[in-house]
Amino acid sequence: MYFLSDIDSKLLIKKLIPHSRKVGVSEDLRGWSWHKSPMKPYYDSEDIPMYLVCSKYCPTNRDVFLNRIKGIRGEVT
Repeated sequence: MYFLSDIDSKLLIKKLIPHSRKVGVSEDLRGWSWHKSPMKPYYDSEDIPMYLVCSKYCPTNRDVFLNRIKGIRGEVT
């Protein structure tokens, strides 16, 4: 664990925290904005279940892509 020295503690309390509160946070960074472009999924029409993504039949997940996007089913072996 890291403990601040007295000098670092004073710097944090007297300068850095008040300065960060003055500057504030942009409204784009506040809250959950999943509907905006950085978090929006590429395929709106395709919901991929978690068990397909987490199962490791193929290490590159190509089986999930072929099954859900291209519609090609794998063979049962």
